[in-house]
Amino acid sequence: RITHLVVNQARSECFDGDGDGVSDGLAIVIEPRDDDERLVTAAGDVTLSVLDDRGSPVARWEIPSQEAVTHFRRTSRNRGLHFVLRWPGQPPQGAAVRVLVTLTAFDGTSFETNCTVAAQPRAAGGEPR
Repeated sequence: RITHLVVNQARSECFDGDGDGVSDGLAIVIEPRDDDERLVTAAGDVTLSVLDDRGSPVARWEIPSQEAVTHFRRTSRNRGLHFVLRWPGQPPQGAAVRVLVTLTAFDGTSFETNCTVAAQPRAAGGEPR
């Protein structure tokens, strides 16, 4: 039974899909967990809201449970809900973005978490551009 959400910070980033040094979107991995920190196969409606470093909205995605469940992975390398989302408008300009995550289960229970992600995509060597 899910008790909380965790964002996998090592697998979450702003990405540069075309190599121009500008962020094209957000890649994020969300792990539903139980009290013992075990991954739980869970689905529900997922809402992701992104704010820039001044607190201004950058993007919002509402992913219905039928779609969200198709993003769930449970392998040794890929665990949790994996989303790769392109910015709907201009990319964030600051150094970081705040990502607010809500998963609403079928019974109406909501689970929330948040994280900070560097807004500048990483170069091939792993360093921010």
